[in-house]
Amino acid sequence: MKYLRTMSHLIILLTFLVTGCTFHQTVPIVNIDNLPSIPDVKKAPLNITIYIKNEDETYELYHDLGDGMNVVYTFPSGQLVKKISPTVFLQFFDRLEVVTGKSSSAKEDLIIIPVVKDIKYENKIGLTLGEHLAKSSVEITLSDNNGTTLWEEIFNSQNIKKTKTGFFAGSKQIDLDELGKLVAESIASALGEAAKEAYKIVVQPDYAIVNIRKMISADPTNPILYQRLSSFNIRNQQYDEAITAAKRAIELKSDNAVAYYNLGTAYGRKKQYDEAIKALKKSIEINPKDSTDYDLMGRFLAEQNAYNEAAEAYKKAVELQPANIDYILSLANTYRLMGKYDDAIAAANKTIDLQTFRIGIDMAIESGYPVVKGVMEAGPAKKADILAGDKIIKIDGKSTKGWNLEQVVQSLRGASGTQVSIT
Repeated sequence: MKYLRTMSHLIILLTFLVTGCTFHQTVPIVNIDNLPSIPDVKKAPLNITIYIKNEDETYELYHDLGDGMNVVYTFPSGQLVKKISPTVFLQFFDRLEVVTGKSSSAKEDLIIIPVVKDIKYENKIGLTLGEHLAKSSVEITLSDNNGTTLWEEIFNSQNIKKTKTGFFAGSKQIDLDELGKLVAESIASALGEAAKEAYKIVVQPDYAIVNIRKMISADPTNPILYQRLSSFNIRNQQYDEAITAAKRAIELKSDNAVAYYNLGTAYGRKKQYDEAIKALKKSIEINPKDSTDYDLMGRFLAEQNAYNEAAEAYKKAVELQPANIDYILSLANTYRLMGKYDDAIAAANKTIDLQTFRIGIDMAIESGYPVVKGVMEAGPAKKADILAGDKIIKIDGKSTKGWNLEQVVQSLRGASGTQVSIT
């Protein structure tokens, strides 16, 4: 009897362990064959940046196996959108760059930020058939090169299905590689829908304006909608309409810095410079850390031949973004127009330093660290076996995490023959 009681306790314990068990499995990144079907389109001649906020982001999916058993699948969602997005969006746009964790150093026309919002997976196992279905949702944010959000929307994939046949249970199940491929194809499907919409919005501004007006009809007191409407009006060179939309956005939200920036842009394009500068100053008052206001102000002041004031505006923009080559070139050109040729040359040389270091490295900041993008054949870096793709984590023993390009340049610069330790 004692033996039977012990066995019964063991059976109860084993039953509890089996019926209350949760497994954790990481789904690998796999190559996919089936990209979304894209109609033939004339590619838009634009520089597109795919901005991956967090390439290490994951998505956890809880799946019920039945009989109290569950599995939590972890998908590398950040890596998946980084891997799939370029192939999908290059079907619509001429030039594309992928960056992670920062804004691009290139002169982009449009920034696209994709984020996986949802992954669904279900299976139906029958006597001789196993059907496996995956569906994903991806949120897409479109921004212009000033960082102004033009559009946000969540796109759903089609149901992506894989069917397996057989008489044995195992032959109808799906392994991790197959699941990874199924989900990757569903993310590609969602990105394909997003790419079609992004293309229409960029190539046909009227299409975007009509859609935003529909949203405003449904939500007439939403300041963000008026702000976006003004942005598209500007892109469509409808400056009077942009002014009206920006003013309405400000009426609804008085501290809307982007609306003031749009207002300044529209007035400036109409050569109404006093109103433009007034709006930009208000935007700066609300958000003094935004360099784009100073850059635009410098441009409008220079158009009025007010070069001293333009130079001060550009210097402030450079102070806020010291590695922005466009700002420094604008400052250099303003110095040239003022006849300050030494200052102009110094500023121009700074842009050269930022683009190609004197040790022969072309570099960008990615995920918080300087990364080598190219190496000059005749430079010291080539002789030191520094390769494109190398991440520099230390210079002379100091961590480079969080550095900007100017800090990297200053640390690597030195007289001929100077030694520097790079890790």
